[in-house]
Amino acid sequence: MKKVLGGLAGIIVLTAALVGWWPKSSLNLAGAGSDGTAPAPAAGNSPTSTLTIPERTWVSRPLGTGYGGPGLRPYGGKHTRLLYDSKRGRMVLTGGDYANPHISDDGNQMVWALDLGSGPAPTWRLIGAWCNGPEQPGRPDTVLWVYDSKRDRGIVMPGFYFITEGETSECPGVKDLPDPMFFDFVTNKWQRVPFGPPLGGYGGDEGASFGVYDPVTDSVYRVRSTDGGNVMEILSLQTNRWSYGSMGLPASGNREQAVIDVEGRSIYLINRYLKALVRYSIRRGSVDVIPLPRQARPPQDMDLETYLAFDPINRVVLYPNSYENSGRMYGLGIYHVDSKKWEWEAVPPGPPFVQGNVLAFDPGNNVMLLYGGKDGSDAGVPEVYWLYRYGNAGGRRPQ
Repeated sequence: MKKVLGGLAGIIVLTAALVGWWPKSSLNLAGAGSDGTAPAPAAGNSPTSTLTIPERTWVSRPLGTGYGGPGLRPYGGKHTRLLYDSKRGRMVLTGGDYANPHISDDGNQMVWALDLGSGPAPTWRLIGAWCNGPEQPGRPDTVLWVYDSKRDRGIVMPGFYFITEGETSECPGVKDLPDPMFFDFVTNKWQRVPFGPPLGGYGGDEGASFGVYDPVTDSVYRVRSTDGGNVMEILSLQTNRWSYGSMGLPASGNREQAVIDVEGRSIYLINRYLKALVRYSIRRGSVDVIPLPRQARPPQDMDLETYLAFDPINRVVLYPNSYENSGRMYGLGIYHVDSKKWEWEAVPPGPPFVQGNVLAFDPGNNVMLLYGGKDGSDAGVPEVYWLYRYGNAGGRRPQ
């Protein structure tokens, strides 16, 4: 039976502080339905997916071993990034720290693809090798990684590349660059970009290391934390020029994953110091502050990241809550962007622990992918990765 608590429907959820904890239950801070009840878990499929998993259930899949993919057993990994390639219906990963035949850790420009709908045990396919010149990004670590759907290419942007500290790929005849690059999904090759850096440069390890692409404005958005607060840096891919907008708020954007609601013209990210979800209006450039559920505990160490995924089918922001470097999750916040209501769900206590440090949503399979993780104080090296499907929304597809 789901535990439910009524409350105000609004951007500022004033009842958040009144909510307690119910183990192994979902908690709706302002009601999930007209009768105040949340939907019960049920088996279901995405309208176009062959991937069958139950709804509102964490489903594990075994990690492979060795070097046949990123962050496999017994190595783990961190700081990798995922995008969804909508043309081919697959997840694509690059960047971050994990062992491979070339290095033990620290910065990977290899590009891997994973089709979650290909069967019960999908495997990674290497589409961008370690040496993939004549030019390639120089050992990218914490980076922006987005899919430019108009031109069928990935965009990688620092954040931080290890080439800036003199660590190279040691690939003969290949030049490692400290700059953003395109990854062409037709040729599977890296390409130079025609734009320069934003004001103040890209920021290094303390610069913006997440971002989103908006197909409506044909622009990349990234939140940059400065001494004066957070700044939205906007790169138009039509003009190759940057523009800027002040977001105010305590500076907290560099390690906070942003997600975009294209239909709702909004970008969301966590502000750990406000203990809030922040909504940025693309149309108005304004900011709304939405308190997190009482159970949420964002990390305090600024080297640790927060993770979000946006489910455009059910129109919810998904916030798996971790606060240690292992990536172990201690709950799931679910924010309904249209009704402006929170739910909170417990996660399975494990082992295996619900654990990961890279997160993305696959709309083709209607599933959130939580991947990676590392040995930490509250969990060991992961042996599985995780899938989660919130619901089926009556077969609704994103607009």
